[in-house]
Amino acid sequence: MSDFRAIGGASATLQALLLDRMEYPDGLSSVPVTVGPPPHLSLDVNPRKEDPRVNVFLYRVTENGYLQNQEIPGRGNSSGYGQPPLSLNLHYLVTAYGNTAVSAGAGTSLFDDTQAHFLLGSAMRVFHDVPMVTEGLTAVRPPSGGLVLHESLRDGYERVRLSLEPLTLEDVTKVWTALALRYRLSAAYVVNVVQIESRRAKTFPRPVGQPPSATVPPLPSDTPARRTRTSVIVGVWIEKT
Repeated sequence: MSDFRAIGGASATLQALLLDRMEYPDGLSSVPVTVGPPPHLSLDVNPRKEDPRVNVFLYRVTENGYLQNQEIPGRGNSSGYGQPPLSLNLHYLVTAYGNTAVSAGAGTSLFDDTQAHFLLGSAMRVFHDVPMVTEGLTAVRPPSGGLVLHESLRDGYERVRLSLEPLTLEDVTKVWTALALRYRLSAAYVVNVVQIESRRAKTFPRPVGQPPSATVPPLPSDTPARRTRTSVIVGVWIEKT
């Protein structure tokens, strides 16, 4: 079961997966993958030269309605109740950067975003080929053999599943507007389910007939304990002579 590191562990897992499995366009041997909000610059409204990069931005966290208030099967005492794990869906925006300057004449330069489109397609291909990150998934790039899944998510009952989330243009635009940044072509993904174990103690029902305390006698106002009545039937056999 995951602890408070589960959300950060999911982001680190996506980062490790992209760094290990992405393909690069001609002229690039590696591309950094960052986790966090897109960089905020005062000149963001103006087109400018940008280095190639892929950014993974967690912009929303929602509770999974199907697993709400449900215990993990096979975990803990079956008689305990009241403190299920927090099951979450994580919503990400994947954005690619990278352009080249194109002369437009008269000293004017335009910027071609084809390189960014290549990188976005490469990242989406990775998530399409690996829609579920299991504990046995290992890295293929040197040093190979390492586990892709973050340690905080290992030994969990639920698997980390990725799926393309269909958002409208208006929904995506609202995210960029809230960041006060110009719109960028992005792909939206949802990761589910990530669970965080509760630290509160479970509640266990008191056996029938047992007082609330083993040391304090019950008060007159307490509900009387149930008593079990045992009936014994005695039979007599009389033999006639």
